[in-house]
Amino acid sequence: MAQCVPVRKNVILSWLRLRLRLFAGKAYNLAGVPGIVRDCDYAATAQDVRIQVKAGDLCAHSGRADAQML
Repeated sequence: MAQCVPVRKNVILSWLRLRLRLFAGKAYNLAGVPGIVRDCDYAATAQDVRIQVKAGDLCAHSGRADAQML
């Protein structure tokens, strides 16, 4: 019975952190704050698809998103 309390506390804290992040993201989007983009690769296992994300200078692209299919 003693183990149920910490697990429940962790679930509640995790839920609160998630809600806080969602609220902060919506507030930042509403204020027009640009998001953080990291260089990374995404791959789908069901199809032969790979997406590569590269961060660039925000001013150079004028807010345009450039996509390249590999």
